[in-house]
Amino acid sequence: MWKLIKLSLEPKKILLRAVLIYTSLITLAFLLPSMGSINHFDFFIPIDKLVHFSIHLILVFIWLNVIFIYNNRVINLKRIAITVLSCIVYGIIIEIVQQLFIETRMADFLDIIANSVGTLLGVLIFLKFKFRFNS
Repeated sequence: MWKLIKLSLEPKKILLRAVLIYTSLITLAFLLPSMGSINHFDFFIPIDKLVHFSIHLILVFIWLNVIFIYNNRVINLKRIAITVLSCIVYGIIIEIVQQLFIETRMADFLDIIANSVGTLLGVLIFLKFKFRFNS
């Protein structure tokens, strides 16, 4: 029993659980009916787009860290490309599901752009930190 508990508390497994929980929570948040519109304030970019941007930046960053750690601190361009593509497609699917199945939500092309830009910046941040930790 102690061996099982010790295995479940490995940092790799904790990180994997955290990224799965994060992904599940943002999926749930994006698919719940809207409680009303988000106040956009008077910024150049509506707060809603900043939320999409931030969520996807974190999403790709933590997924790349999981992949990096589970592959003995090695990551290649193919794994990065698959992760980026997966996060962008995930954002597009969420927008389509909102449009088709959730009455109080609608798809927004600018959300897809914000998701994609957040994803790309998340990759750049990951690469900067990855090289810093490996040197």
